[in-house]
Amino acid sequence: MRATWRPCTPSGSAGHRAPDPYYPDSGELFGAAAARRFWEDQRDFSGAGRLEILEERDLGDRCLMRIRQHIDAPASGVHGAYEWSYLVTARQGRMALVEFYIDRDAGLAAAGLAERP
Repeated sequence: MRATWRPCTPSGSAGHRAPDPYYPDSGELFGAAAARRFWEDQRDFSGAGRLEILEERDLGDRCLMRIRQHIDAPASGVHGAYEWSYLVTARQGRMALVEFYIDRDAGLAAAGLAERP
């Protein structure tokens, strides 16, 4: 499994995107162990919280979801919520790539669903 945190604007090479400047510790993770560490760190930092699926789009071998994550951070006592999108790509019935987008329009564009004015 590969998870990547990417923004909406592509760099020079096709398919490559620079890390999202709005997301802490942006970068790419490779393998189930790295992905598990990321999710465990999120839980430790933000609390177990609750995720709401606000939107979901079935795109065949991909799925785009907009999520609202409720925060109850144990260390800081911060309570709140924020929204983000993730685009999951599956291959042979398994997750192969997970891309995260803070900006809704960036997630739509990555999925080829950019809304026209």
